[in-house]
Amino acid sequence: MKFGDDDVAVHHGRLFLTSPVPAYIPTPIATMPSTPTSTVAPLPLRQQLDNWSKAGEQFYPYLCFGFKIHDQIVYLSDVSYIPDDVWPIFETNGTSPLPVCVLDCLKLHRHTSHMGLADSVATTRRIGASRTYLTGFGHEVAHDEYVTIGEVLGGSLKNVVTMTPIEQEGVGMIRDGQRVWLRPAYDGLRVFVSKGGPVIDEGYQ
Repeated sequence: MKFGDDDVAVHHGRLFLTSPVPAYIPTPIATMPSTPTSTVAPLPLRQQLDNWSKAGEQFYPYLCFGFKIHDQIVYLSDVSYIPDDVWPIFETNGTSPLPVCVLDCLKLHRHTSHMGLADSVATTRRIGASRTYLTGFGHEVAHDEYVTIGEVLGGSLKNVVTMTPIEQEGVGMIRDGQRVWLRPAYDGLRVFVSKGGPVIDEGYQ
């Protein structure tokens, strides 16, 4: 399915294989599958976990699509790593800055197949969108805790004493660096983007 102007391959974790996957185009066109196929049978779970912990093991990425839509929106859900050849597509846009980024963030800490908070914030800072909305959460961090972390990231001064332990840990992971606007997305949130105009949503005015 053609979704946007640029459909690009990003990593959604890894394949647990003992031999290389067949060759594939790093950034596939819309008519190609989003993941490479292989005739190699997956390893048993225990062996997968053992191999995952081995230093120096070859990494074979499990690919999924990320999207850049009309130089207005970057959409990156279910992603753990953005390859070097993809960054110029996200960083080059017809407006300054890019209005909206929708970005994966499973929990505070990194996961095999998803970004953690520090990865998401680093990606947010690099893409530099006017507004970044996090998506794809687990249950470990509450919505309001993500809001507090986002407010601190944008420069709001908060009393650490009143923060939850999760908020304190999250803020400690991302405090240093460029201030950016970041909030958690939620079901029913509507975001309005117009060329040359401000980003407007119905939840965070």
